[in-house]
Amino acid sequence: MCCNLNLDEHSKAWLHQKLFEMGKRKDPVWEFFHSSVKEGNKGVWATCKRCHKEMQGIPDRMKKHMKVCPNAEPDAPPGHPSPEPAQGTSAQATTSALPGPPSAKIPKQQPLPFGRNQAIIITSPQYAQQISGQIAKFFYAINTPFLHADNPEFVKACNLLRPGFKPPTSRQIGGSLLEENYMAVKNQVKAKCERQTVCMSLDGWSNVHREPIVCCSITNTYGDTMMAASVDTAGHSHTGTI
Repeated sequence: MCCNLNLDEHSKAWLHQKLFEMGKRKDPVWEFFHSSVKEGNKGVWATCKRCHKEMQGIPDRMKKHMKVCPNAEPDAPPGHPSPEPAQGTSAQATTSALPGPPSAKIPKQQPLPFGRNQAIIITSPQYAQQISGQIAKFFYAINTPFLHADNPEFVKACNLLRPGFKPPTSRQIGGSLLEENYMAVKNQVKAKCERQTVCMSLDGWSNVHREPIVCCSITNTYGDTMMAASVDTAGHSHTGTI
């Protein structure tokens, strides 16, 4: 049932307080609007503090207005212009009259002075060591000669991918990095086989230099197969006459 009420100023203030207590102004968007009631109109009306445009107190409609408000500050977040303090009062007094905590203005973050495709990258020593280790693993995985790491085109490609980064040399890949990767793999194998029942397998073949090799591998109960050792049997050849 609707009816038009003729209210005096005291009654309007009381009605406004009751609407607030009923949760009509819980939305934070009310921080940027003045509320009022009109004779002959039900509900609460909102007036923008920046451009003084009047509208019904519907939060969705008020948020849409804030995105296109002509008097919004340029550095304010989209849809959230800062309220302008009333004349003769401080900003603190203005916000204290509004429900809820006062809004704190977040300083605008300055963009980094780097443009797209600019070769300005800082690589920490720890991260450079991690990249070098991964490059070494690539060489080990494809069984390619370590001298390829000294090729100028490979060095140029690494500099394009990570400007300022110096890729590992063939001496490092075959020296310190090889030792580090060996110890890391050894510890992984040890962790997987510790207190495990394993199956040992042997197989023999000739490598590219026609040297007889016997390889020993083990498989744990989880199905992980790992190389345990390889033996050069050149001095212990096996023939059909033995």
